[in-house]
Amino acid sequence: MLGNISLDMFVMRKKKSSYVIALLMFGAAVVFSLIEKVTMSNGSEGADGTFISVFTSNVSSCCLFFGIFFVMFACTDLKNGYIKNVAGSVSSRMGYILSKETALAVYILLALAVNALGAVVGSTLFLNGIGDLDASDFIVYIAELYVLLLGFMSLIVFFVFLLRNSTGPMIIAVLLGTNLFGNTFYRLIAMLLAKADIEFNSNYISVSGQLASVRPGADGKDILVTFAVGAAYIVIFNFLTWCAMEKKDIA
Repeated sequence: MLGNISLDMFVMRKKKSSYVIALLMFGAAVVFSLIEKVTMSNGSEGADGTFISVFTSNVSSCCLFFGIFFVMFACTDLKNGYIKNVAGSVSSRMGYILSKETALAVYILLALAVNALGAVVGSTLFLNGIGDLDASDFIVYIAELYVLLLGFMSLIVFFVFLLRNSTGPMIIAVLLGTNLFGNTFYRLIAMLLAKADIEFNSNYISVSGQLASVRPGADGKDILVTFAVGAAYIVIFNFLTWCAMEKKDIA
């Protein structure tokens, strides 16, 4: 399995999309800084002109970029026809899945660092710099983002190996990454449950909703919910991916 992880890391380093997506995230952070400067100059509330404000806004919007890259990378072996050879080199199909996800997990960390760098550059050039940043709150926030993005990755990888193509998963990634699907689907559920006087909060079951709403300095209950949602997606969708791989021939 270690050999497969090394191979996946090598493929990731060679893929142009790895660098293109990272550059897009960096550029988006700088653009968000400029937008926030314009917003502040117009006297609008809700913008404080600091690194953390830019970073949180950019990470939420970059879910789309993450989703697109997850599909592109997970489809690499399917696209070039190497999946039978590569998957056959590990003792189990779960090992093949975890190899891909380990490489993607490393990419998520690097992409978050690129997002942070872009936010630092943007906020320094156009806004008030880093500002008052609570290091402990920020570390917990990064950990929350990381677990949620791992859950989001597990969801996208599941659809890749279930559908065995890039078109369907790419559409799903775009809908989830922009939260279009979540906003519509969960709103319908909330309307139905409201008729039964049941309050429904989509953030408790939606990884995309959590990514859009999580912020530094959350209270303990919200932090636990965030970790629970991310962990649930990781476990459930890795199991479903394994089931999808076991029930189909690798070709």
